[in-house]
Amino acid sequence: MTMPVLEKTYQFSVNNSLGTFAGEQEMYQRILLLIKNTMKGFGTLPWAVVGSATTAASGMDAVDRWSAYTDLTWNTSGGTHSWIVLKQTGLSSNFQLLFDLVSVGSNQYWKMNVYVSPSAGFTGGTTSARPTATDEVRIRDGGTDNWMASFQGAAPVTKTHIMQSTDGEITRWLVCKGGFVVSHFSIEKAADAVAGWTYPIVVTPIATGSFSEDHTTFAYLNDFAAGYGFVGQNAFRAYWTSEFIVDKTIGEQFNAVANQLSSEWPISPVGIASMTSGLRGRHGRLRDIYFGTTFNENGTTFPAGGTREFALFGDTIVPWNGSTPQIT
Repeated sequence: MTMPVLEKTYQFSVNNSLGTFAGEQEMYQRILLLIKNTMKGFGTLPWAVVGSATTAASGMDAVDRWSAYTDLTWNTSGGTHSWIVLKQTGLSSNFQLLFDLVSVGSNQYWKMNVYVSPSAGFTGGTTSARPTATDEVRIRDGGTDNWMASFQGAAPVTKTHIMQSTDGEITRWLVCKGGFVVSHFSIEKAADAVAGWTYPIVVTPIATGSFSEDHTTFAYLNDFAAGYGFVGQNAFRAYWTSEFIVDKTIGEQFNAVANQLSSEWPISPVGIASMTSGLRGRHGRLRDIYFGTTFNENGTTFPAGGTREFALFGDTIVPWNGSTPQIT
C-alpha cells in the first residue's frame, strides 16, 4: 500500500497498561479515569472540564471531582452516581461531551449514558441527576448500550490507546484485550462537509457485549451506521462509507487479499453518509482514518518497522507514533 499523507499532527498516549485489577469494577473505573485524564491532559488544546459529580458533590463549576478511580460510581437512574462534562473548542465554540454513569444495573460498569451538546451546553445537574442541554443527543444508552465489552466478572489486563490532533478536531480512543479491540470511541470534525451541515462533527462509539471480537469492523461502521452527525438540533446516524465497499461481506472479501494487479494491500478513505429522512446524502469524509485489510492482525503497522506511521485496529487504520502497538 502507498502511505497516505497525514492531514493533521497528533498527540499520543498509547500502550497504556494499568496492570492487574482487584476486580471488574476497578478495571472499568480506572480505564475511564485514564481516558478522562488523558483527554484533559494533552499539551495542546486539551479537553476542559465544565462540571462533574460524585456521590458526595456536584456542580457545573469547572471542577474535576474525578480525582481517584473510586470517585467513579455507577447506579441506576435516580440514584446517586458520577458524571462529568468535557468541552472541546476545536470542534465548535461550545461542543460538550457528557459521561453519565447510569446503567440498567448498579454493577453493570460496562454501560453508561453518553450525551453530546454541539452548541448549547449542559446546565444543572445534581448527585442523582445529570445536567441537560437543549440540543443534547444521546449516543449511548446506559440501559442497553456498552461503552466497553462486558468481561463477565473477569478483570483482564488491557491496553488503552488515546490520540488527539493538535487542533482539537479529532479525538480517538481504543481499548484492546487479548488481541481484540473491545472499545472504540471517536469524535471528529469532518472534512469537505456539504453546505447545510451545521455542525460537521461525527461521534462514533462502538462496543458490544463480546470481549472476543473486534468492535471496529465494517459491520458496525459501514452496515450499522455506528456514528452520529448533527444538524442544528437534529441528529442522523452516520454510515462510514468507502469508495469500493458496499457492505461488510463485499468489503471483507475485497480486503482479504492484496490487489492482484499491484500486489498492494488496500487502504480506503472513509466517507460519511446518512439515510435519515430529511438528512440523506453523502455529507463529507473523515481525516486520517482508513479502512484496511482484514487479513493482517491487529497491531500491524505501516511500514512494518522504522517510522510505523499507521497501525491497524479491527478494519481501520489510524495514525501511530512509531512505537510497537500492544494489543494484549
